[in-house]
Amino acid sequence: MGERMRKHRVGIVGNFGVDLVFGKLPKLPDWGEEKVVRDRAEKAAGSAGYTAYTLGYLGIDPLVFGPLGNDYEARIVSTELQHAGVSRKNLTIFEDQPTGLSVTFVRGDGQRCFVTHLGNQAFYGWNHVDPKLSILKGLDLVQLSGYFLMPGLRGDASCKLFEILQGAGVQTALDVGGPSEGWTRTVRSELRDLLAVTDWFFPNEDELAGMTGTTNIVAGGQKLLELGTKNIVVKMGAKGACYTGPKKRFTCSAFKVESVQDTVGAGDAFNAGFIAGLLRDFTIQKSLAYANATAAIYINDKSYPSWAAVRAFVANNI
Repeated sequence: MGERMRKHRVGIVGNFGVDLVFGKLPKLPDWGEEKVVRDRAEKAAGSAGYTAYTLGYLGIDPLVFGPLGNDYEARIVSTELQHAGVSRKNLTIFEDQPTGLSVTFVRGDGQRCFVTHLGNQAFYGWNHVDPKLSILKGLDLVQLSGYFLMPGLRGDASCKLFEILQGAGVQTALDVGGPSEGWTRTVRSELRDLLAVTDWFFPNEDELAGMTGTTNIVAGGQKLLELGTKNIVVKMGAKGACYTGPKKRFTCSAFKVESVQDTVGAGDAFNAGFIAGLLRDFTIQKSLAYANATAAIYINDKSYPSWAAVRAFVANNI
């Protein structure tokens, strides 16, 4: 995995589960209809999971906080954590509730749709995070991932967590995903208070539009700054990424991906690459380049890259 940094500077709070990925599927079947696909994969997943695994392979030693069962799917997650060099000691084990499971359908162009059973993610809440606060407050950065799949942490619980962390000098980061109920007025209102205590927000284009009501990246970023969000990093797929902060805005082009088979987890790999850059005191622009490189390697190779591999990829492609 290459050179590892001083341990435990970053924490990842959120969802850990398994993805069953089927592709490629030109269109979803109608009710009563059956479709056959060529490819399938079963892998340790969850937005928090993908971020944590990638960080581990990049030489960061994240602490992970979230729910896990005591079942077949939990063993898949535990094995991947072990391979990434990430400890599961701060995960909460639910003996009687299954690990979260998602069925993912991949279209020919790499676009996805998901059907998810929350399992124990539905029962993880503030009472599980509260005993870990002393650990979380000792980190440099804490990211909350899979927000909408963690109902017990939605709203006041996440706001309270981020307020406590910021008060302790810890940077807060957020990746929400998409709400199953859609981007309603209530959902937008729910997120406003949380975004006001968020140092780093990592939406994709759809999530930015859903939250702000505009597809214009510049206007959307400005709206989030006005809410109090300090830094916004928008993931734009093949178009790269865009950073908006209080004093500057710039974009970073994506690297060429030879064949898009499956982009599940690519956004989380991007987040990990960006965080790894920040922890190594890179500029934001350099961190964006390394984030794009991490995602590109992940998509191309269908595996988590080492930090050495990302460095070499950037050197050979810029």
